[in-house]
Amino acid sequence: MKEEHIAWFAARTRMGHEISVRNRLQELGEEYFIPTKWTLRIRNQKKKEVEVPLVPNLVFIRTTKSRACTLANGGLPIFYLIDHNTHTLLEVPFKQMEDFMRVLDWSPDSLCLSEIPLQVGQKVQIQKGELAGVEGTLLSLPTRTYVLVQLAGLLTAKVQVPKNYLVVLPGTTK
Repeated sequence: MKEEHIAWFAARTRMGHEISVRNRLQELGEEYFIPTKWTLRIRNQKKKEVEVPLVPNLVFIRTTKSRACTLANGGLPIFYLIDHNTHTLLEVPFKQMEDFMRVLDWSPDSLCLSEIPLQVGQKVQIQKGELAGVEGTLLSLPTRTYVLVQLAGLLTAKVQVPKNYLVVLPGTTK
């Protein structure tokens, strides 16, 4: 019997269910990524700090395809995104997922929801600092330089990086 490979799968859940899905995945011992941040909410004249998802309705689960299907069919309120080229569950490449998690961990406010790249430029790699090794697309504005990290065409994270921290990856042109 052929052993299944482990991959990152992107799934949707209902609005407001991201945290409960996370808690259930923790109980099941599954590896997941749901980017969140803490924000101050005022309700009935009371201030309360609450955890909210950065990306509404989106959950990433690292598992095998058969286990992913078992989770969805076993009562977890999720449905997987489909790759239109392969007509199967959308798998997010490990490098993209790792870079995306690192950028959001470093700067949670860097997330841009976009299914269309903001600007196509040179492929670069950050060579210095806390984000060394992260690869993305160069976006340069008159006074700032950004690296865009795209996640399987679903999301884009933008992080400001000094130009001297970057190196152009071989085989890429503007």
